[in-house]
Amino acid sequence: MDKGMIALISAIIKEIDYKSANILHDLNLTKMEGVYLTIIHNSPGISQYDIARMQNADKSLIVKHITNLEKKEFIKKIEIDSRKKGIYLTNNGEKAVEFIKKNLSSLEKELFSGINQGEIELFFDLMIHIKNKLELSNEREHFVYNLKK
Repeated sequence: MDKGMIALISAIIKEIDYKSANILHDLNLTKMEGVYLTIIHNSPGISQYDIARMQNADKSLIVKHITNLEKKEFIKKIEIDSRKKGIYLTNNGEKAVEFIKKNLSSLEKELFSGINQGEIELFFDLMIHIKNKLELSNEREHFVYNLKK
């Protein structure tokens, strides 16, 4: 069954990335900085090491983005003990996360307008199924997203 679904999913991702980049551009943030702000918002006090592990990313890349977020005054590091610093959002960081959430929520409403609730739930279930199959195929741990129906 070759219907070009992978190409279609890739095109959808590209369009969502473009829209997201425009939202983040207003805040002077990169896509990954937006991701890290959301992670920090959901896990106040998280360490750079934990972010790297959660994202399956190189720690040096995380350090680069966290340093940029700190320079832009979206986050602050607070010493938890002599060996560990926790990362927290500043007021600017909280405002940025709320701006991102509001805009992504508006985008989601725009994308799914005219589609009934049953179709949305079916689409959601299918996307989770595809995500799980890809993670198994890639031999990656299941990353728990904050998904809501």
